[in-house]
Amino acid sequence: MSYESICEAQKITFQRWQQAFSLWKEAQKNYFDPDAFCVNMQTCITQIRTISFILQSNKDKIDSFDKWYIPWQDKMKNDSIMTWLKDSRNQIEKQGDLEKHSNIQLKIIASYLNDGPKVIVPSKELLFVSIKSIIATIKRTNSYKHFEENGTLEIKRQWFANSFEGTELLSLLSYGLLFLLDMINSLNPNQQLFQVSQYRNSLLQEPPSSICISLRDGKVFSRSFLPTHTKRINVDERAVKTYYPQADDMRALPQNSLCDYVVKYMQIAKYLLQIDKNLQSLVFYQTWTRRGTNVTAIYIP
Repeated sequence: MSYESICEAQKITFQRWQQAFSLWKEAQKNYFDPDAFCVNMQTCITQIRTISFILQSNKDKIDSFDKWYIPWQDKMKNDSIMTWLKDSRNQIEKQGDLEKHSNIQLKIIASYLNDGPKVIVPSKELLFVSIKSIIATIKRTNSYKHFEENGTLEIKRQWFANSFEGTELLSLLSYGLLFLLDMINSLNPNQQLFQVSQYRNSLLQEPPSSICISLRDGKVFSRSFLPTHTKRINVDERAVKTYYPQADDMRALPQNSLCDYVVKYMQIAKYLLQIDKNLQSLVFYQTWTRRGTNVTAIYIP
């Protein structure tokens, strides 16, 4: 077999893999839209299964195909997730939709200082309820006027397959795609026809666990804050101690973990808000050393 024919077989197989990856991305994008998520998730499973079919249909282009493929085939047979993907594809195509369930938690954030109402919803009630329907339900509550003006709806959700407990559903698909990406790449390791790291980094991301939606206009927004324009401010420590009597008590920051560190900063932010009666965004630049952490600069966006 020629080198060109092996490259051609690899390219054809990878094109089908890319189609499955695109469906995975759509499932990730629509994680909080039950209908769109389930459609893309199930179609992705069926596409994943066809990748090995494409390989076998092009085996005449691959020298010593059986010698290369049989070890991979044995790995798939002995892998619980790959076996589940095969069985799930058969169920979807021959029996019906994949049986699944979802954990969902709703929380309304309408104050910087206090937690809002929170409810853990039984999955059967809101398994296939859209975000619009959830917001419509909130609108019927007595407190909606305050929520509408100031509130953010936080939805936490996870999907699981009934036939594979303990592992989040999108993570199962990620595993299968990574497995097959390695297999396709091993077909011709001396010639990279595509950027493996680009796809690998996407698939190794944690599944989306929460989404935040403004109750005022229904827009989805991110919690991340990356300032593009800032100006540095100088801090007068004497003035700070005068204006904020508890400043010294707030100075000590925990060194145990980043989580404790963030919680402490949240306490400081709430204290400042109570004193100032308004909210000013600040960006703290930190230095981390063996001796601890220090604020090296404070900027206003």
